[in-house]
Amino acid sequence: MAALSEQAMPAEAMAAMMKQQVLKAGGDPAHYGAPPPHPDLFVAGITQAQHFLPCVAEGRIAVRPGGSHIDGRAVQFADGARIEPDAIIFATGYAPSLGYFADREAETLQLADGAPDLHAHSFHPDLPGLAFVGLYNLVGPKFPVIELQARWIAALWAGRQAMPARADMVEGVAAARARRIGGQQPVMHAMAIDFARRHGVDPDPLGWPSLTRALLFGPLSPTAFRLEGPDRIIGAAQAFAAEAALFGGAPVSALADAERAACDAVGLPVCSTRDLQPFQ
Repeated sequence: MAALSEQAMPAEAMAAMMKQQVLKAGGDPAHYGAPPPHPDLFVAGITQAQHFLPCVAEGRIAVRPGGSHIDGRAVQFADGARIEPDAIIFATGYAPSLGYFADREAETLQLADGAPDLHAHSFHPDLPGLAFVGLYNLVGPKFPVIELQARWIAALWAGRQAMPARADMVEGVAAARARRIGGQQPVMHAMAIDFARRHGVDPDPLGWPSLTRALLFGPLSPTAFRLEGPDRIIGAAQAFAAEAALFGGAPVSALADAERAACDAVGLPVCSTRDLQPFQ
């Protein structure tokens, strides 16, 4: 549902909806003694460190703004605070090392700027026969997304699907560059749906009445993308129902009011309560 909302709703409405969900799940950071975040969720950012706020409340973590400078063993912060820590850890992230490419390929991929800008995070129009898998800094677990990406690429190379047109790849590279320059980071659910649609394995939630709620609001499971299309697996429905139940996405349940409202917001018709069928 998050991926569908992202495609159908204005950015401001999407940010407000996500902010409401984050506050409901984790609470207001200010209530834990942390500084209040920026009111725009996309500016504030999201962390998946579920123990951060409790540690702030316990006094085990003191939150400060950026450091202004280091003077000997002391760190001076932008808010005027000054401390002498036991150690300083620079969490600067990382850059991929692709030094095994020859100069020509490195120049084509513009590796001097960092990670390459690729069509669908996979291809460059000027390097046929080459694909990258998992070369992105993803918000959320990578493995479900990587599996879908690999299945799509394998289908293309096996000739079961047509390769993207060169014009589309050129446009995709330009879009990837714009996202990188703008600091946009890909999100797990959106990328999973994108690769699933490219490969033709995105399940229709309304085509599985007993799994509608699980598909819309349950876990992002690789099994859900084995229900339809190429590579579908016998027994995938039963396996996904069991997985959804473990994560609270009960396959047999009426949609809650908030879930119906989310479906209405993206223009998705929803099965009524009597249409939700027991899973066999």
